[in-house]
Formats: sequence, C-alpha cells, structure tokens
Amino acid sequence: MSSLEAALEPRSLRARAAKRATLALLGLFILGVAAIWAAPRPRMIDLPQHAGQIALLHDLILGRSPWAGEIRINLATPYLIGYGLALPLSFLMPAGAALKTVLTAAYAGFIAACLGIRRELGASPKLDAYYAFSFFGFAYGWGMFTFLVAAPVGLAFIWLCIRYARGGRGLRQGLGVAALGLALLLSHGLVFLFAGGLGGLILLVRATSLRGLVVRSWPFWLLLAACAAIAVLTRERETALTPAFASQVHFGAFGLHLRSIVGNAFDAPARRWPIAFFAIFAGLPLLGGFRPDWRAREAVVILAATLAALAFAPHYAWSTSMLFERFAIFLPPAYAWVLRERPPAAGSLAVRLQPHVALVAGLACAAVLAQHARLALAFGREQRSFETVLSAAAPGERALALIFDAASEVDDDDEAYLHHALWYQADRHGFVDFNFAAFHPQIARFRPGRIPPAGERLAMNPQQFDWRANGGDRYRYIFVRSDGPPPARALAGAPCPPALVAAAGKWRLYERRASCAAP
Repeated sequence: MSSLEAALEPRSLRARAAKRATLALLGLFILGVAAIWAAPRPRMIDLPQHAGQIALLHDLILGRSPWAGEIRINLATPYLIGYGLALPLSFLMPAGAALKTVLTAAYAGFIAACLGIRRELGASPKLDAYYAFSFFGFAYGWGMFTFLVAAPVGLAFIWLCIRYARGGRGLRQGLGVAALGLALLLSHGLVFLFAGGLGGLILLVRATSLRGLVVRSWPFWLLLAACAAIAVLTRERETALTPAFASQVHFGAFGLHLRSIVGNAFDAPARRWPIAFFAIFAGLPLLGGFRPDWRAREAVVILAATLAALAFAPHYAWSTSMLFERFAIFLPPAYAWVLRERPPAAGSLAVRLQPHVALVAGLACAAVLAQHARLALAFGREQRSFETVLSAAAPGERALALIFDAASEVDDDDEAYLHHALWYQADRHGFVDFNFAAFHPQIARFRPGRIPPAGERLAMNPQQFDWRANGGDRYRYIFVRSDGPPPARALAGAPCPPALVAAAGKWRLYERRASCAAP
C-alpha cells in the first residue's frame, strides 16, 4: 500500500462511518414521522383543542364564523409562531393534518438543532439517537403543540448563544441572538424563559471579565425589554379575562418530579414501560466507557439547568399546569452532550461495548419509536367509535363534552379522550365546551364576559354538570363518553330530555330537543 493510500484510508473509513450514521438517524426520523401520522387523530390529549383553535382562527379570518360575537383574535399571544405556521396549511388541508405537518417540521428541527449543538460542543456522534426519541415524551403525549413547536426554536437559540458566547462576530451575531430570541418569545413563554436563562448562563460561564460580560449581554437586555413591554401592554386586558386562581402556584410532590426525570422523556406519566428504556439510555454510555466531562462548561450548564427545571419548577403557575413535566424533552440531549468517550480499561466490558454504543442506542431508540407507532395505530382503531357519533352531528352547532370515562384501553392512559370531542369543532366548524378559548395565551379568545359557565373544572369533573347552572340550553349537542349509560343526573334538569342520536362503543351523542313532543 502506498503512503498516499495509507493516508486516504482513515479518511475514507470515517466518511463511510459518517454516511452510515446519517442514514441510521434518517431511518429513526422516518420512524418518528410514522408515529406522528399513523393515526388519523393522534394519541395526543390536548391536540384536539389546538386543532379547534386553528379552525376557529380560520373561520374568523374569513369572516364566516358563527362565534365571532363571542370570540376574538388575540395577536398578543406567546403561541404566535406555532399557530401562524399551521394557519396557512389549514387552507389546504384539515386542521388536524395541518398540525401534524407542523409537528413533523418541528421534529426535524429538533433533531437538526441537537446535532448543531453537539458539533459545537464536540460531543460524541455515537449518541445521536438520543435526539430522536425525546420529542415523543410527556409534552407529545399530552399534545402540547405550541410547546413542541417552540422546543427546536429554543434549542436553536441555545446553539446561537453558545457561538456568541465563544466570541462570535460581535454586533452581527448579537443581533441574530436578539432576533431569534424574539421569535422564541412569540413561540412559547416557558421555552423563552428556559432557553433565555440558559443563554445568559452560558454567556456568564464563558465570560473572561465583568466588563466583557456587560458589553456582550446587550441582546439579552433587549429581549427582557421586549418581554416587559408585552407584559405591560397586555396586563390590564389579561387580568380582566383571567380567572381568580391564575395567581396560584403549586409545586408537585417529590415523586412527580422524580417520575418526570425518570420517565417523562418517553411518554405520558401513565406509561410504565419507559422505566426500562430510562435504564438503558442512562446506563449504556457509562457501561461503554463514556464519562461526564465537567470541563465542558456549556454542556454542564445545559444539563444542570434541565435537571433544575425538572426538580424545582412548579407544576402549576400562570393558569398553566404541568410546567416542570414538559422539560423532560431536553433531558436526553443534555445528557448526551455532557458525555465523552474515555479509553476503556483492558479486559473491561467497555472494551467490547464501546464500538457498538451507537448501534445499541439506535436499536433502543427504534424500539421506543416503534412502540409509539404501534400505540398510535391501536389508538386509531380504538377511536373509530367516535367517528360514528361525529358523523351523526350536523356541522356548525354548539356542543358540550361530558367525558365521564376518558381512559384509553390501548395504553392505560386515563385522560386520552379528555378533549377528543373538540374534533367536532376542528372538522365540522362547531364549537365545543370546555374550550381552550377560555385560556389567556390562546390566539382565539373569548371576549370579556362571554366565557361560559361550563369551564375547565367541569371538564375534569363532568359529574358536577348542572343543566341550569351550567347553561345547558345553549347546546344543541352533548358528546358523552362513559362506560355504560351516563349518570341520570347528567342530563337532568333539561326542559325536554335530550334525545340519543347515535351511540358507538363508549361514545354517545345527545341532541337537545326544542319541544318535548318531538320524537
């Protein structure tokens, strides 16, 4: 072999290895996309509410919404980017398909941003599979659409902050940080606070002097000013529309925080199988000779901030629940970024395992994604009974959802069908209570004084529904899901007993009759 061939061979081997790694990651991405699209109506609890928001916004813009007297468009929303991407697509496809298209793009952006940070930090490509499965964790299971769309924006912001803190191009790169931070502010407030705080910490740990820190921190002051301006401009209006309990803050029990760290990067908390995968993904690199590199300052800060959010952030604040749980989406990437390969000791397990860490991680990731795809397919079959009652409802009517049994038998998720009736709003241009239009961050909001009495607490406790107190006469349709006939008191109090229009599985559709003499 010539000296030239000897010099070229290692480069050729590295190129082939990089190509195989790229193809493997692409395969994982395709499997994840299949999980998103496997069911016509995904197994994501809140997603029907977001689809209903898009349908409302679509009709309000066209001036054909029968609910325009009750609903207004709220442009002062931190969810502007997610809804803004889905809205144009809703003119080309159903609202649910528009959301799945945006989620697919967000999934691709999430992986791309993780790869960018990994390269910037010099972490190992053998753990790239960690970026492909955490998107399908707690936030995905709950259908937190705007949070999922904001997650890759937050990661891109962190990536740019790392480059800026390492001595980027001064004004030009600082303006880039400020511009991307503003986009993040319009994507999701929680991700803005998390990624913005992380960016400031990264700048702090990279600073060589106090003067340099002050001089280079101007993009963050601009973002704080923008955040404060939005808060001041909307404070009076939002206070008038926000329920009294909006100022309350609740921290979850220690067990919930621990469960969030252990299992929420894989699925909603009802799942038990993620514990095994947590053990695999946490232990595999350590058994393969990887060790944390505490000198990698940015990686350590990212991991520490993620763990701090999961351990100490509240469960409920600002009229928003399940706050700390959703940050598990960032834990597997943060863990992968802090690890570095170390020469294994002779005769140790790491000698045999280290060359195969990428393969094992990829196979474990594929198993997680395949499980999501399988559950999505099974859920799609299970919820066909809903299609029967949905097709029996005339479009464009006001409806009430009384979900006495929200559990899915597919995966023991006790709240899978909590908002499922909102697909009537998304697909048939009706309006369903309880509705996210009652929440202050939404882009389609109730006008002052128009929030109906059938609120969020009734959605969680339908047995408390009272026909007179909760305004039953405003609804033409009532979607009921229960294991057996609904409690007799649920529909008691109506001037005329609602008539059963359709029934399938656990679903029933009732219609309020205008006359008691009607059949």
